[in-house]
Amino acid sequence: MLKIKRKKDGGTDNKKARKEKEKENESIKISAFFNSWFYLSVIILLLTIILSSFSNRFSHSYSYIINILIDLFKNIGLAIFVANIFTFIMGTEQFLNYIRKRLVDIVLSKDFVAKLSKSEQHNLLHLTLKPPKDLSLVYSRINDYFDNYINSSLNLFENSYRGHLHINAVASFDESKKRVRIESEYDFIVYKVNEKFEPINIYFEDEESELIVTKVDSIELKTSDAETPSDVKARGVKRGYSLKVPDELNDRQHLNVYRKIVEYGDNHWQLFVFKSIQPYDGMLINLRCEDGLCIKKHLVYGRQNDFIIEPFNRGVRIKHIDWVVPGFGVSVTVVKGSHEHCEECRCIDCESH
Repeated sequence: MLKIKRKKDGGTDNKKARKEKEKENESIKISAFFNSWFYLSVIILLLTIILSSFSNRFSHSYSYIINILIDLFKNIGLAIFVANIFTFIMGTEQFLNYIRKRLVDIVLSKDFVAKLSKSEQHNLLHLTLKPPKDLSLVYSRINDYFDNYINSSLNLFENSYRGHLHINAVASFDESKKRVRIESEYDFIVYKVNEKFEPINIYFEDEESELIVTKVDSIELKTSDAETPSDVKARGVKRGYSLKVPDELNDRQHLNVYRKIVEYGDNHWQLFVFKSIQPYDGMLINLRCEDGLCIKKHLVYGRQNDFIIEPFNRGVRIKHIDWVVPGFGVSVTVVKGSHEHCEECRCIDCESH
């Protein structure tokens, strides 16, 4: 009981000390208003009143000078008094919190950030996202990593975003070429960026791969009109197509894109590869095998736990319900089931039989 009482007494003492400190702070704030400038302004204003009361007693030549002094003292006294009031107000915690809140609202507003140049936006992000000082001292290159992250974040405003990617692919054996082929149909939605649609690009790792057809909202884009993307060599691919979206479609918010391609492999196996070069909101891939082909193995790249893989007889279904960021991808090895003697080509179905 004595311990509890001591705690209560201690808590009461703390409350009293806190209240006394608050009163002391309030008295300091009030005394800050009644400073030397306040008394100086009062003295000058009183002097102005005294001079005004005696101005009529002076001769005409002196009264003119007295009136000038009265106006001068009055303006100086009022200026000092008003300045003292504003100085006192600006020093209060409430005023500082108000100004701080207003500045934060302005800086964090979308309009403020949008008006900044790219270099100014970079500097703003650099001030916000910077490594701790102690970490920078230990490892100086951490600043380069943060800069790369900031640059990639700024590029988000320039990306062409896509959604609801569906790929239906069929693997078969081409008797005329004596090679495995995969025919794929792509369906996805393209969203507008910067008041216009970006060109629709596709890349192939094999020179014999074909772009059969591309349709945008049922309007066919001629493959013969396609240009070669400038980054073909940088990506390390053999061929690429860049199809410009017609200007008359720029008034739409999004476009439905359909694309059909054919890719060729070896005489008894082929690697189906999809690698995202643009952000996709969700992905579904169905790969089905014909002509005795089957799935050897499948791999996913990115956040592997977010992929859902559903093998079925002579095929596989791969889903990703979250955002597929650039660099994410899927690879599926398709082989001829008759090559059971070849360890590299023995398929999943054959191993299960």
